[in-house]
Amino acid sequence: MKKITFATLFICAVFMMITSCNSENKQSKNENQSNNLKTEEVSQIYEFEKQATITGILQELQYENTAGTKMVTYIIKLNSPINVISKNSEIDAQNNVKEVQIGFSDEVINPASYLNKTITVAGDIYPEQTVNDRRPVVMINTKIIK
Repeated sequence: MKKITFATLFICAVFMMITSCNSENKQSKNENQSNNLKTEEVSQIYEFEKQATITGILQELQYENTAGTKMVTYIIKLNSPINVISKNSEIDAQNNVKEVQIGFSDEVINPASYLNKTITVAGDIYPEQTVNDRRPVVMINTKIIK
């Protein structure tokens, strides 16, 4: 009788372990699917201080600097949001970015001819660093691809 009781308890314990593992696997699978949905909403993931290529509508942004001087900068409203990560612990990642400030070299590119048009640009992505940065993500060394 004791052997049957021990065997029965052993089988029950194994069954409970298998059931528990299956339950954890289902939960893990559901969490992974949920995480995948979140990343699918964002079209690209970039890294600060690296080169990136983005597409969107170029718009002009006028503002006054701290001295009261009227300034102009350019923003690309992205076709779909991006995330920008950082390997530097002092720079915060930016999620669901819908606009990127663009720094053009006026001698090379005349941004006014591209206003309110969809363009693709490539350049280096940085976090905002100066009082003239108007968006959390800034692109410098920008070249128009198309």
